[in-house]
Amino acid sequence: MHKGWPKRWWTTALVAVTLAGIVVYDVWWIAKFLTEPEAASADWWELAGRCLGGTWFAFLGVATAQRATALRRATAKER
Repeated sequence: MHKGWPKRWWTTALVAVTLAGIVVYDVWWIAKFLTEPEAASADWWELAGRCLGGTWFAFLGVATAQRATALRRATAKER
């Protein structure tokens, strides 16, 4: 397996859930930002940062979830 990853599937799954939570928060923040009437004068750099950060965390979350699934399947085969 890859060096640096947790060895237990449930630990990896918890990391994936945490990353999903960060993405959900970023999406909520972006939706709130875009629905505000004063969004035209707001900080658009922060919006861009949230969009890029949310996308990055989404990709990390997907990779981590795939890793957790692979570890779970390997654990089930060993039993």
